[in-house]
Amino acid sequence: GKLVLGVYDIVLTGDMDGEAQLTFHVEAKYNGKDVIILHYLEDGTYETYKGKVENGQVTISVKGFSPYVIALDDSASNTNTSTAPKTGYYPD
Repeated sequence: GKLVLGVYDIVLTGDMDGEAQLTFHVEAKYNGKDVIILHYLEDGTYETYKGKVENGQVTISVKGFSPYVIALDDSASNTNTSTAPKTGYYPD
């Protein structure tokens, strides 16, 4: 349900110790907007990163490479993102 700004499949040849900085380019019209970055892992799970678009790009620190999806975080004003929104009828 989010607007996808980019999909990247990053591969590293060799070994990496520690973290690396990844910078993803997105359209400059999203400058100042919050985004979420999903990093899909080999076991079928994913890690979630949050960032802000500045100068048409967003940068995160990572420990691994593989597919990444960047999406507009239109729920950034919601401080409790771990709880699904209530739907249906809930009497007081």
